[in-house]
Formats: sequence, C-alpha cells, structure tokens
Amino acid sequence: MSDDKLPAHGVQDLIERLRSEAVERGRAEANRLVAEAQTRAEQILAEAQAEAERVLEEARKTQAKLESATREALALAVRDAKLKLRQELMAAFDRKLAELVRQALKPAPFLEQVILQIAGELGRNLSQGSVTIWLPSGENASALAQLALSVTKEMLSEGLEIKIGAGFAAGIRIELGEEVMIDLSDQALTCFLSAHLRPKFRLLLEGIYAAG
Repeated sequence: MSDDKLPAHGVQDLIERLRSEAVERGRAEANRLVAEAQTRAEQILAEAQAEAERVLEEARKTQAKLESATREALALAVRDAKLKLRQELMAAFDRKLAELVRQALKPAPFLEQVILQIAGELGRNLSQGSVTIWLPSGENASALAQLALSVTKEMLSEGLEIKIGAGFAAGIRIELGEEVMIDLSDQALTCFLSAHLRPKFRLLLEGIYAAG
C-alpha cells in the first residue's frame, strides 16, 4: 500500500468527518440565520410598537384639538345665536313700542284733550309770534284736522296756522315762531320712551341669558 492511499476505513472516516463538519456548519449557519431573523423580528416589532404609539399619540392630539375646536365652535355658535336673538328681540321691542305709541296718539279723548289744552295755551300767547300746528299725513290727518280746526278756528286769523304732512304717522308738532318746537309726534315720543325703556329691557334680557 502506497503512502498516498488511505485504507477503506480511513476514507469512510474522512467522509463521515466531512459530513459532520458540513452538518455542523449548516446547523451553525441555520442558528445564525434564526438568530438574525429573531433579532430583525424584534426590531420590526419594536419599530411597529413605536410607530403605533406615535400614531396613537398623534390621534390623541388630533382628537384633543378637534374637541377643543368643537367646543370653541359651539361656544361661538351659542354666542352668535344669543346675540342674534337679542338683536331680534330688541328690534321687536322697538317695533312694538312704536306701534303702541302710534295707537296711543290716534284721534282719541286723550289727544283731543292735548289739542284743547295746547290751543288754550296758544290762545293766551299768540301775541308772542306765529304758531304752526303740524298734523300727520295719512289716515289720522282728517280727524285731527277737523278737531284742530274746531277748537282753533277763531285763532286762525290771529297767527295760528295748521299744516298737514310733516313726516310722522301720529301725534302733533307745534312750532312757536322759528326757534321753539313742541314735538308730540309718534317719532319723538317713541325715541323718548325708548331711551328710558330700552336699557331696562336689555338688562332684563341679559339677566335671562345669565340665568340660562
């Protein structure tokens, strides 16, 4: 047997050894790959958890912002609704007050007494200058004109003048010369009453809103 030849059992041992080494290398490589895969899986899981937490935190912030914006929008809507309602109620108050004043100044015993009293006062003071009684135009003019003429006809020649159509709906206006105006028109009385009643009505509304 030459030196470069191995006995049969030596070849078999070599084959077994090589096989064992190959298997061992394969097992080690497999273990390495498994470890790498596990490490990568853990990294991916950690990244996924971090991303999920980031997304959840962003969602919480977005929800908080949305809730805050919703509350602000609702508060603004309620404020605007209250303001609009207040304006509408104040406008309705003004309209109702003006209507009540016009109704009160329609030809009636009250206004007749006013004209009679004014005519009596004017009769004693006509010497101080000309006097003009302004009557409203429209449906109230005819009755008031007849009333005014009936109580002042004897004073017309002494400087008293009656005119119709001064831009108001009810009541009367009296001009004493060029400097003095006695304004008992619906516009003037409504303005006077509104200046006193409007603030009280506004306070009443504010009290209702505060209680609500």
